[in-house]
Amino acid sequence: MASILLLLSNTVNPPHLLLTGADPAPSVSEPFEVTQQVTRRMPALRLLQRAKNPLPSAKLIVEMMDFLLQGKDPSDVAHRAAAALGLLPSVASTELCEDTVSNDANCVVELGPNTHAEESGTRFLRVELSDDADHANNEVVNNIMSLARTVYGRTLVNQRLTDEAYTDALTSIWNRRGFLPLVDQAVARVARDHTCVSLLICDIDHFKDINDTLGHNAGDAALCHVTGAIQSVLRPSDLVARVGGDELAILLAGANSAGAHKVASRLKSALTARDSGVGNLTLSIGIADSTMIGDGSSRERRARLFKLADEALYIAKRSGRDRCVVNPMQP
Repeated sequence: MASILLLLSNTVNPPHLLLTGADPAPSVSEPFEVTQQVTRRMPALRLLQRAKNPLPSAKLIVEMMDFLLQGKDPSDVAHRAAAALGLLPSVASTELCEDTVSNDANCVVELGPNTHAEESGTRFLRVELSDDADHANNEVVNNIMSLARTVYGRTLVNQRLTDEAYTDALTSIWNRRGFLPLVDQAVARVARDHTCVSLLICDIDHFKDINDTLGHNAGDAALCHVTGAIQSVLRPSDLVARVGGDELAILLAGANSAGAHKVASRLKSALTARDSGVGNLTLSIGIADSTMIGDGSSRERRARLFKLADEALYIAKRSGRDRCVVNPMQP
């Protein structure tokens, strides 16, 4: 009896698949009990090959589907399906193809849009069977591939719904619901790692006048223009969100208030360098950092950080707008 293990590394990103196989023949040095111990220690999909091209057992199919259902995103589901099917005794090879697939494959499943490509393409799961004459095995493989497509589609829908729930529909940046938990995580890391994080609250100056004078389409264009300017100066580790009507929040990882003020200045320069199409746009920006917020739970510290940044924003507005102000509170 030969056993094949499909082991998952425990990472934040979609897991890397490590394929390991035991000897085709039983070995005294590697008894079956050792394989069982390995599967208990870490997540694994264990495929047992007892004879030449046997029909997979019902238990094995259940294990495969459970493995697919654990996929974190559509791409992860697709790669899990390819890896699991490729280890079936009745399958000679599997391959994930983009956009086109040859017609000589025994089984082909169209998985749907490839959301990880810039252009909306199609992913195909191509499977070549080792024995075309084995109709029973072929039917099982076809059924498993159909289930893989269903799981992939469901995961795709779930991802889209999640994106819609936590993303601002107009600007495609985080909304308040998606942003606040990320701030909680950031301030928790700060307390644990003794680092720093800064929050900038930005208001578009005289935004109501833009809506009243030029219309709401112009107001939407102004918001998108400001969002683009912000994104042009941020690092990949920084976050921006629309937390109110014309209120945008920026979270800068590893930056104190002095560093945040420099970023705010670069942002204002980027904004004036771009043609908005709706006239001259300026920002009032309030800044606070995590050295000012004291102790407490993550939510309490986040609320304090927002309050201090808001206070600095109000100072910027009262001082004539079109400026960046750091909260004067001393750490």
